Amino acid sequence: MRVAMNFLGKPGTIPVDARCERPEPSGAGDCGPSGGRQRCTIRRRLNSGKLIIVPTVSRRALQLLPDASPAPHWPPRWRALESPAASGVENMALDLALLHAAASQGQAVLRTYGWARPTVSFGRNEAVRGVWDVEAMEADGVDVVRRPTGGRALWHGREVTYSVTMPWPADRAWREAYDAVNQRLLQALLMLGVPARLHARDALPAVSPDGPTCFAAPSAGEIVADAGKVAGSAVWRTSGGYLQHGSILLHDDQSQLSSYRYEKMRPDASYAAPVSAWLGAGDDATLSSRVVAALQAVWSCSTRDNAAHPSSAIDERSLHESRAMMCSPHWLWRR
Repeated sequence: MRVAMNFLGKPGTIPVDARCERPEPSGAGDCGPSGGRQRCTIRRRLNSGKLIIVPTVSRRALQLLPDASPAPHWPPRWRALESPAASGVENMALDLALLHAAASQGQAVLRTYGWARPTVSFGRNEAVRGVWDVEAMEADGVDVVRRPTGGRALWHGREVTYSVTMPWPADRAWREAYDAVNQRLLQALLMLGVPARLHARDALPAVSPDGPTCFAAPSAGEIVADAGKVAGSAVWRTSGGYLQHGSILLHDDQSQLSSYRYEKMRPDASYAAPVSAWLGAGDDATLSSRVVAALQAVWSCSTRDNAAHPSSAIDERSLHESRAMMCSPHWLWRR
């Protein structure tokens, strides 16, 4: 974790314009006295030249964060990619193309992004036909897409969405990569003062693809707090590559899903724990920027981009093929 301990005084905060964010190239931070404690910060540079100071947790708490030392086969170099808000098809196609680049070129990318409009995503193996009223969603202006990863239905809107793509040996268990990524997600949330922890593997039985919606119940290894599920994640692997992406909710809009079920059953009880409850005052752009800054600090990204899809990271042919797959009716209605 690249957070420098320079005692430079009490941090301040400058309003954030999330449309023109660019991380400070050094990824540096500092600590200073605040209310008798040492408070740590992460600095981020905007395109306008302004510097924002992102307060995190106390220096003492920072030292007590759980160990996230590199797991075997963890890539030594990471690129951070901050993508503009896009459609469901574009977001899933980009994640899939980055997975192919990870397997074929050995690239490791931490991507953060948003959604151009409210979107419902379904898991790769989740039943949609006869369960969800996709026509009603589209009539209401809600985007619909099936993910290349597993998991269950999820409403995307006011959140920070992350994507991790990296090379991963075919003979290594996917669970090793999953645990390593979740440890880093947990570190980032703890840095922000979210009292999070990993959900115990034996706490509940495995959730089937046709089980409750994503934020109605946690899966083994996901990140929870006493208030509920903090981050919902889904994975897919290929021979030589690993993709994990998920949602860190700023606000809980998951109840929107219930109105689009064909069978008017009782809505799944929400188990979501949006991070705005702990991050305090601020508009969504400010809160989002703080989450992204913490993720990039924990990942120690050496290269950063804010282009939609930099040609140096993605093969255009692979992206074109991924778009064709994600927007295909055969893919959406495969179940």
